[in-house]
Amino acid sequence: MTEMQLRRMFPNASAEFIRKNLGTEIQEARGKVVAPSPAVDSKPEAPRLRQRQGPKLNKTETAFLEWLCARYDPKDIRAQAVTLVIGNGVRYTVDFTNLRAGLAWETKGPYARDDSIVKIKVAASLYPEIKFHLVTRDGPGWSIQEMIP
Repeated sequence: MTEMQLRRMFPNASAEFIRKNLGTEIQEARGKVVAPSPAVDSKPEAPRLRQRQGPKLNKTETAFLEWLCARYDPKDIRAQAVTLVIGNGVRYTVDFTNLRAGLAWETKGPYARDDSIVKIKVAASLYPEIKFHLVTRDGPGWSIQEMIP
């Protein structure tokens, strides 16, 4: 396959991609093809770990975290650190927990899906030692409902 064919098939391809698939190294600044460089290390690459990039919390969760830290010791608040098994292959990650006090909060926007509410209710019934709360934005403040098991 030629460089032109690769560029046509993959217009946003990087020079590294072109080099791996064409066997040549591209100098993007000049647009010239340079002879392939000899391989220094023939070991296969280690598999990449797929870790989440970017912010962990959305805007609503970030605002509620600030509210929580003003009311509780920030060292006790954990964000998305606890994942509970609530069924056969079903897991539920709690937005915020204070395990020292036995509290958990789940923040939802104005249009929460039914399955997310069911997960909170099931978690509340399976783990009665933790008080679960459903939190929604209520104008400038917060509406907090305790989920009764």
